[in-house]
Amino acid sequence: MMTLIDSHCHLDFPCFDQDRKAIIEQCQQLGINQFIIPAINRQSWLSLLTLCDRYACCWPALGLHPCFTQQHTDDDVKQLRQILLQHPAIAIGEIGLDFYDKTTDKQAQITRFEQQLAMAEEFALPVILHVRKAHHEVIARLRKYHIHHGIVHAFSSSQQQAEQYIEQGLLLGVGSLISYPNAQRLRQLFQQLPLQHLVLESDAPDMSLFNAPALRNTPLSIYTTCQQLAQLRTETPATIATITSQNVTNLFRLPS
Repeated sequence: MMTLIDSHCHLDFPCFDQDRKAIIEQCQQLGINQFIIPAINRQSWLSLLTLCDRYACCWPALGLHPCFTQQHTDDDVKQLRQILLQHPAIAIGEIGLDFYDKTTDKQAQITRFEQQLAMAEEFALPVILHVRKAHHEVIARLRKYHIHHGIVHAFSSSQQQAEQYIEQGLLLGVGSLISYPNAQRLRQLFQQLPLQHLVLESDAPDMSLFNAPALRNTPLSIYTTCQQLAQLRTETPATIATITSQNVTNLFRLPS
């Protein structure tokens, strides 16, 4: 059986409260054995840590999501540092910049992002990045804070920016976007990039596969994503699973 790791999902969200255990068991039957779960705000940190204590297959990343910057406070940043001192986390995340909404306060996002990059540098932790319409700004700050380990979640930008992230030492997240007919350019990119720079992700409960029912996504979807990426690259699903899972294991120093 293939062994797969979901490098980005939100199994801590309330929509999984009724059947989280069943979903994890279904995943394990398909070989999806580990789950990286990034936080989005301060309120989610303790419940996420509790969940990961309960399920040994789940690993927490702690951070402040850029889409909720207006809700984050200076005290949240201070508390993030304190909780990192007290509790093991495998990464700082989900952090980044999201300039999709042109009315967003870009400087406020940049400030929070830089504060968390400084923490990643201080604690020598990888980052899990959310980036929309802000790749140039993110890459510049990764260089500024000497960040050389992490994942660009749901990567969907250009080959040039992919190569810049790879040169910086980061991995690129491959998810359900490759199942969409209008993602031809992205499929071509993932067809060409070296597999040692790619990881699989579901982003559950978001980012459902193309033609999936209009319901929540689950980590089960990375089994299909693995098959689709293998078809694109004319490689076996087992090869995709082995190398992408090893990439995640190496990045976060997970037990083999």
